[in-house]
Amino acid sequence: MATSTLTGTTGNELLAAGGVATTLVQGGAGNDSITLALALDEADGGAGNDSITLAAVNGPQNTITAGTGNDTIFVNTQAASIGGNLGLNEGNDTFSNTSVQMVNASLGGNAGNDTIQLGAGSTNLTLGGGANVDSILVSAGTYSSSKFTGGGGADTLNINGATFSLSTVQASDGHDHIYASGAVLTNAIVAGGKGYDSITIGTSVTTSSIAGGALADTINVISAFGGGIIYGDGLGVTTGGSTNGADLIGSTQAQFVLLLQLSMVAAETTPSDSTVLVVLQLLTSSVETETTSSAIQLLLGLTLLQHFQVERVTTSSRWSLCKPRVS
Repeated sequence: MATSTLTGTTGNELLAAGGVATTLVQGGAGNDSITLALALDEADGGAGNDSITLAAVNGPQNTITAGTGNDTIFVNTQAASIGGNLGLNEGNDTFSNTSVQMVNASLGGNAGNDTIQLGAGSTNLTLGGGANVDSILVSAGTYSSSKFTGGGGADTLNINGATFSLSTVQASDGHDHIYASGAVLTNAIVAGGKGYDSITIGTSVTTSSIAGGALADTINVISAFGGGIIYGDGLGVTTGGSTNGADLIGSTQAQFVLLLQLSMVAAETTPSDSTVLVVLQLLTSSVETETTSSAIQLLLGLTLLQHFQVERVTTSSRWSLCKPRVS
Protein backbone atom coordinates (compact mmCIF):
# COMPACT_ATOMS: atom_id res chain seq x y z
CA MET A 1 0.00 0.00 0.00
CA ALA A 2 1.21 3.45 -0.91
CA THR A 3 2.47 5.64 1.92
CA SER A 4 2.32 8.95 0.04
CA THR A 5 0.08 10.57 -2.58
CA LEU A 6 0.83 12.76 -5.59
CA THR A 7 -2.30 14.41 -6.98
CA GLY A 8 -2.74 16.22 -10.27
CA THR A 9 -5.22 18.92 -11.19
CA THR A 10 -7.55 19.42 -14.15
CA GLY A 11 -4.79 20.14 -16.67
CA ASN A 12 -2.40 18.05 -18.74
CA GLU A 13 0.44 17.25 -16.36
CA LEU A 14 3.69 15.32 -15.98
CA LEU A 15 3.44 13.38 -12.71
CA ALA A 16 6.40 11.28 -11.56
CA ALA A 17 6.55 9.30 -8.35
CA GLY A 18 9.57 10.37 -6.30
CA GLY A 19 11.19 6.96 -5.94
CA VAL A 20 11.75 7.33 -2.19
CA ALA A 21 8.41 6.34 -0.64
CA THR A 22 5.78 4.13 -2.23
CA THR A 23 3.41 6.57 -3.93
CA LEU A 24 -0.14 6.69 -5.27
CA VAL A 25 -0.23 9.01 -8.27
CA GLN A 26 -3.66 10.43 -9.06
CA GLY A 27 -3.91 12.10 -12.44
CA GLY A 28 -7.35 13.64 -12.19
CA ALA A 29 -8.82 15.29 -15.28
CA GLY A 30 -6.64 16.04 -18.29
CA ASN A 31 -4.26 14.08 -20.48
CA ASP A 32 -1.61 13.20 -17.93
CA SER A 33 1.76 11.46 -18.20
CA ILE A 34 2.47 9.36 -15.11
CA THR A 35 5.72 7.56 -14.26
CA LEU A 36 5.97 4.99 -11.47
CA ALA A 37 9.46 4.60 -9.99
CA LEU A 38 9.07 1.93 -7.32
CA ALA A 39 7.81 -1.65 -7.54
CA LEU A 40 4.72 -1.01 -5.41
CA ASP A 41 3.79 2.45 -6.68
CA GLU A 42 0.15 2.88 -7.74
CA ALA A 43 -1.57 4.98 -10.38
CA ASP A 44 -5.10 6.25 -10.91
CA GLY A 45 -5.22 8.01 -14.26
CA GLY A 46 -8.68 9.49 -13.86
CA ALA A 47 -10.39 11.20 -16.79
CA GLY A 48 -8.52 12.03 -19.97
CA ASN A 49 -6.16 10.22 -22.34
CA ASP A 50 -3.38 9.30 -19.97
CA SER A 51 -0.04 7.51 -20.39
CA ILE A 52 1.37 5.48 -17.51
CA THR A 53 4.93 4.14 -17.52
CA LEU A 54 6.18 1.29 -15.34
CA ALA A 55 9.80 2.25 -14.67
CA ALA A 56 10.74 0.45 -11.44
CA VAL A 57 14.17 -1.15 -11.56
CA ASN A 58 13.28 -4.06 -9.28
CA GLY A 59 10.38 -6.21 -10.50
CA PRO A 60 7.39 -3.87 -10.83
CA GLN A 61 4.27 -5.11 -9.00
CA ASN A 62 2.25 -1.98 -9.62
CA THR A 63 -1.49 -1.48 -9.24
CA ILE A 64 -2.97 0.64 -12.01
CA THR A 65 -6.43 2.02 -12.66
CA ALA A 66 -6.11 3.85 -15.94
CA GLY A 67 -9.53 5.50 -15.66
CA THR A 68 -11.75 6.85 -18.42
CA GLY A 69 -10.30 7.97 -21.72
CA ASN A 70 -8.03 6.33 -24.26
CA ASP A 71 -5.10 5.40 -22.05
CA THR A 72 -1.73 3.74 -22.69
CA ILE A 73 0.45 1.71 -20.33
CA PHE A 74 4.15 1.54 -21.22
CA VAL A 75 6.74 -0.88 -19.83
CA ASN A 76 10.19 0.68 -19.43
CA THR A 77 12.16 -1.37 -16.93
CA GLN A 78 15.36 -3.40 -16.82
CA ALA A 79 13.75 -5.92 -14.46
CA ALA A 80 13.48 -9.55 -15.51
CA SER A 81 9.72 -9.62 -14.95
CA ILE A 82 6.70 -7.51 -14.05
CA GLY A 83 3.53 -8.40 -12.15
CA GLY A 84 0.82 -6.55 -10.33
CA ASN A 85 -2.74 -5.61 -11.24
CA LEU A 86 -2.99 -3.53 -14.40
CA GLY A 87 -6.42 -2.18 -15.31
CA LEU A 88 -6.91 -0.24 -18.54
CA ASN A 89 -10.53 0.51 -17.67
CA GLU A 90 -12.91 2.45 -19.93
CA GLY A 91 -11.86 3.76 -23.32
CA ASN A 92 -9.92 2.47 -26.32
CA ASP A 93 -6.76 1.63 -24.44
CA THR A 94 -3.34 0.23 -25.36
CA PHE A 95 -0.87 -2.00 -23.55
CA SER A 96 2.37 -3.14 -25.16
CA ASN A 97 5.05 -5.30 -23.58
CA THR A 98 7.39 -7.21 -25.83
CA SER A 99 10.50 -7.12 -23.64
CA VAL A 100 9.73 -8.29 -20.09
CA GLN A 101 8.10 -11.50 -18.88
CA MET A 102 4.87 -11.12 -16.92
CA VAL A 103 4.70 -13.21 -13.71
CA ASN A 104 1.75 -13.44 -11.29
CA ALA A 105 0.09 -10.57 -13.10
CA SER A 106 -3.44 -9.48 -13.96
CA LEU A 107 -4.13 -7.37 -17.05
CA GLY A 108 -7.64 -6.15 -17.87
CA GLY A 109 -8.78 -4.20 -20.89
CA ASN A 110 -12.32 -3.69 -19.57
CA ALA A 111 -14.74 -1.57 -21.64
CA GLY A 112 -13.57 -0.12 -24.94
CA ASN A 113 -11.82 -1.30 -28.10
CA ASP A 114 -8.49 -2.21 -26.56
CA THR A 115 -5.19 -3.23 -28.13
CA ILE A 116 -2.92 -5.53 -26.14
CA GLN A 117 0.45 -6.74 -27.42
CA LEU A 118 2.74 -9.23 -25.69
CA GLY A 119 5.99 -10.80 -26.80
CA ALA A 120 8.10 -11.84 -23.82
CA GLY A 121 6.17 -14.70 -22.21
CA SER A 122 4.38 -15.15 -18.91
CA THR A 123 3.80 -17.41 -15.93
CA ASN A 124 0.47 -17.26 -14.14
CA LEU A 125 -0.87 -14.31 -16.11
CA THR A 126 -4.60 -13.57 -16.29
CA LEU A 127 -5.46 -11.36 -19.26
CA GLY A 128 -8.95 -10.17 -20.22
CA GLY A 129 -9.90 -7.94 -23.11
CA GLY A 130 -13.24 -7.00 -21.58
CA ALA A 131 -16.26 -5.65 -23.44
CA ASN A 132 -16.24 -4.32 -27.01
CA VAL A 133 -13.94 -5.17 -29.93
CA ASP A 134 -10.46 -5.99 -28.68
CA SER A 135 -7.24 -6.97 -30.42
CA ILE A 136 -4.82 -9.24 -28.56
CA LEU A 137 -1.52 -9.96 -30.30
CA VAL A 138 0.94 -12.46 -28.80
CA SER A 139 3.89 -12.53 -31.16
CA ALA A 140 6.58 -14.43 -29.23
CA GLY A 141 7.53 -15.92 -25.87
CA THR A 142 6.43 -18.88 -23.75
CA TYR A 143 3.20 -18.60 -21.74
CA SER A 144 2.74 -21.08 -18.91
CA SER A 145 -0.22 -21.53 -16.57
CA SER A 146 -1.81 -18.42 -18.03
CA LYS A 147 -5.31 -17.51 -19.21
CA PHE A 148 -6.22 -15.17 -22.07
CA THR A 149 -9.87 -14.13 -22.48
CA GLY A 150 -11.21 -11.88 -25.21
CA GLY A 151 -14.42 -10.94 -23.41
CA GLY A 152 -17.62 -9.68 -25.00
CA GLY A 153 -17.44 -8.30 -28.53
CA ALA A 154 -15.96 -9.43 -31.84
CA ASP A 155 -12.38 -9.91 -30.70
CA THR A 156 -9.24 -10.91 -32.57
CA LEU A 157 -6.67 -13.06 -30.77
CA ASN A 158 -3.52 -13.60 -32.81
CA ILE A 159 -1.12 -15.90 -30.97
CA ASN A 160 1.06 -16.94 -33.89
CA GLY A 161 4.71 -17.25 -32.96
CA ALA A 162 4.09 -17.92 -29.26
CA THR A 163 4.27 -21.09 -27.16
CA PHE A 164 1.48 -22.02 -24.75
CA SER A 165 1.79 -24.67 -22.06
CA LEU A 166 -0.92 -25.50 -19.53
CA SER A 167 -2.65 -22.32 -20.66
CA THR A 168 -6.05 -21.28 -21.99
CA VAL A 169 -6.90 -18.94 -24.85
CA GLN A 170 -10.63 -18.22 -25.04
CA ALA A 171 -12.39 -15.61 -27.15
CA SER A 172 -15.68 -15.70 -25.15
CA ASP A 173 -18.91 -14.07 -26.38
CA GLY A 174 -18.99 -12.42 -29.79
CA HIS A 175 -18.05 -13.35 -33.34
CA ASP A 176 -14.35 -13.82 -32.75
CA HIS A 177 -11.21 -14.79 -34.66
CA ILE A 178 -8.38 -16.82 -33.15
CA TYR A 179 -5.24 -17.18 -35.26
CA ALA A 180 -2.98 -19.92 -33.90
CA SER A 181 -1.57 -21.67 -36.97
CA GLY A 182 1.96 -20.67 -35.97
CA ALA A 183 1.56 -21.24 -32.23
CA VAL A 184 3.02 -24.14 -30.26
CA LEU A 185 0.27 -25.60 -28.05
CA THR A 186 1.13 -28.18 -25.38
CA ASN A 187 -1.54 -29.24 -22.89
CA ALA A 188 -3.37 -26.06 -23.79
CA ILE A 189 -6.97 -25.06 -24.50
CA VAL A 190 -8.07 -22.84 -27.39
CA ALA A 191 -11.80 -22.06 -27.36
CA GLY A 192 -14.19 -19.72 -29.11
CA GLY A 193 -17.18 -19.26 -26.81
CA LYS A 194 -20.65 -18.11 -27.83
CA GLY A 195 -20.68 -16.63 -31.31
CA TYR A 196 -19.86 -17.42 -34.93
CA ASP A 197 -16.18 -17.92 -34.29
CA SER A 198 -13.26 -18.71 -36.57
CA ILE A 199 -10.27 -20.66 -35.22
CA THR A 200 -7.13 -21.51 -37.20
CA ILE A 201 -4.58 -23.93 -35.76
CA GLY A 202 -1.44 -25.53 -37.17
CA THR A 203 1.08 -28.31 -36.83
CA SER A 204 2.51 -27.73 -33.36
CA VAL A 205 -0.41 -28.97 -31.27
CA THR A 206 0.22 -31.66 -28.65
CA THR A 207 -2.37 -33.11 -26.25
CA SER A 208 -4.38 -29.90 -26.45
CA SER A 209 -8.12 -29.22 -26.80
CA ILE A 210 -9.76 -26.98 -29.39
CA ALA A 211 -13.42 -25.98 -28.95
CA GLY A 212 -15.64 -23.82 -31.12
CA GLY A 213 -18.31 -23.13 -28.52
CA ALA A 214 -21.98 -22.31 -29.10
CA LEU A 215 -23.34 -21.33 -32.55
CA ALA A 216 -21.87 -22.10 -35.97
CA ASP A 217 -18.08 -22.04 -35.82
CA THR A 218 -15.32 -22.65 -38.33
CA ILE A 219 -12.17 -24.50 -37.26
CA ASN A 220 -9.44 -24.80 -39.85
CA VAL A 221 -6.35 -26.96 -39.43
CA ILE A 222 -3.42 -25.71 -41.49
CA SER A 223 -1.12 -28.53 -42.59
CA ALA A 224 -0.81 -31.66 -40.43
CA PHE A 225 -2.34 -31.88 -36.97
CA GLY A 226 0.09 -32.61 -34.14
CA GLY A 227 -2.47 -34.17 -31.83
CA GLY A 228 -5.27 -33.37 -29.41
CA ILE A 229 -9.07 -33.16 -29.37
CA ILE A 230 -11.24 -30.85 -31.45
CA TYR A 231 -14.81 -30.09 -30.38
CA GLY A 232 -17.18 -28.24 -32.68
CA ASP A 233 -19.21 -27.09 -29.68
CA GLY A 234 -18.17 -26.52 -26.07
CA LEU A 235 -15.17 -28.10 -24.43
CA GLY A 236 -15.95 -31.77 -23.77
CA VAL A 237 -19.31 -31.65 -25.58
CA THR A 238 -19.64 -34.68 -27.86
CA THR A 239 -23.34 -34.47 -28.75
CA GLY A 240 -24.66 -31.90 -31.19
CA GLY A 241 -27.84 -29.87 -31.07
CA SER A 242 -29.68 -27.24 -33.07
CA THR A 243 -28.84 -24.49 -30.56
CA ASN A 244 -25.10 -25.11 -30.92
CA GLY A 245 -25.00 -24.35 -34.63
CA ALA A 246 -23.67 -26.19 -37.67
CA ASP A 247 -19.90 -26.18 -37.24
CA LEU A 248 -17.40 -26.58 -40.05
CA ILE A 249 -14.11 -28.32 -39.32
CA GLY A 250 -11.72 -28.44 -42.23
CA SER A 251 -8.12 -29.09 -43.11
CA THR A 252 -5.67 -29.06 -45.96
CA GLN A 253 -4.71 -32.60 -44.93
CA ALA A 254 -7.14 -35.24 -46.21
CA GLN A 255 -5.98 -37.89 -43.74
CA PHE A 256 -6.71 -35.60 -40.80
CA VAL A 257 -10.20 -34.76 -42.00
CA LEU A 258 -11.04 -38.39 -42.64
CA LEU A 259 -9.99 -39.53 -39.17
CA LEU A 260 -11.64 -36.53 -37.52
CA GLN A 261 -15.00 -37.10 -39.14
CA LEU A 262 -14.84 -40.85 -38.54
CA SER A 263 -14.31 -40.18 -34.84
CA MET A 264 -17.28 -37.80 -34.73
CA VAL A 265 -19.65 -40.14 -36.53
CA ALA A 266 -18.51 -43.38 -34.92
CA ALA A 267 -18.90 -41.89 -31.44
CA GLU A 268 -22.66 -41.55 -31.88
CA THR A 269 -24.67 -44.71 -31.36
CA THR A 270 -27.67 -42.77 -32.63
CA PRO A 271 -27.17 -40.21 -35.42
CA SER A 272 -28.07 -36.58 -34.94
CA ASP A 273 -31.44 -35.36 -36.28
CA SER A 274 -31.99 -35.23 -40.01
CA THR A 275 -31.24 -31.52 -40.27
CA VAL A 276 -27.59 -32.12 -39.49
CA LEU A 277 -25.37 -32.12 -42.55
CA VAL A 278 -21.82 -33.36 -42.11
CA VAL A 279 -19.40 -32.90 -44.98
CA LEU A 280 -16.10 -34.74 -45.32
CA GLN A 281 -13.81 -32.35 -47.16
CA LEU A 282 -11.48 -34.82 -48.80
CA LEU A 283 -9.51 -34.73 -52.00
CA THR A 284 -10.83 -37.55 -54.17
CA SER A 285 -7.34 -38.70 -55.03
CA SER A 286 -6.32 -39.14 -51.40
CA VAL A 287 -9.26 -41.46 -50.72
CA GLU A 288 -8.85 -43.57 -53.81
CA THR A 289 -5.08 -43.95 -53.91
CA GLU A 290 -2.57 -45.63 -51.66
CA THR A 291 -2.00 -42.43 -49.67
CA THR A 292 -4.99 -43.50 -47.59
CA SER A 293 -4.49 -46.90 -45.95
CA SER A 294 -6.89 -49.71 -46.73
CA ALA A 295 -7.75 -50.01 -43.04
CA ILE A 296 -8.89 -46.40 -42.89
CA GLN A 297 -10.87 -46.81 -46.10
CA LEU A 298 -12.62 -49.86 -44.64
CA LEU A 299 -13.38 -48.05 -41.38
CA LEU A 300 -14.76 -45.15 -43.38
CA GLY A 301 -17.10 -47.36 -45.32
CA LEU A 302 -18.34 -49.38 -42.36
CA THR A 303 -18.89 -46.32 -40.16
CA LEU A 304 -20.75 -44.31 -42.75
CA LEU A 305 -22.90 -47.18 -43.91
CA GLN A 306 -23.80 -47.94 -40.29
CA HIS A 307 -25.30 -44.51 -39.67
CA PHE A 308 -26.02 -42.80 -42.98
CA GLN A 309 -27.19 -43.13 -46.52
CA VAL A 310 -24.06 -41.99 -48.32
CA GLU A 311 -24.09 -39.89 -51.46
CA ARG A 312 -20.87 -39.35 -53.41
CA VAL A 313 -20.55 -35.79 -54.69
CA THR A 314 -18.05 -36.22 -57.48
CA THR A 315 -18.26 -32.68 -58.82
CA SER A 316 -16.88 -31.20 -55.61
CA SER A 317 -14.55 -34.07 -54.64
CA ARG A 318 -16.06 -34.79 -51.27
CA TRP A 319 -18.36 -37.12 -49.39
CA SER A 320 -21.69 -35.88 -48.13
CA LEU A 321 -23.58 -37.60 -45.31
CA CYS A 322 -27.06 -36.61 -46.30
CA LYS A 323 -29.60 -38.51 -44.24
CA PRO A 324 -29.37 -40.63 -41.09
CA ARG A 325 -30.06 -44.27 -41.82
CA VAL A 326 -33.35 -45.40 -40.31
CA SER A 327 -33.06 -48.71 -38.47
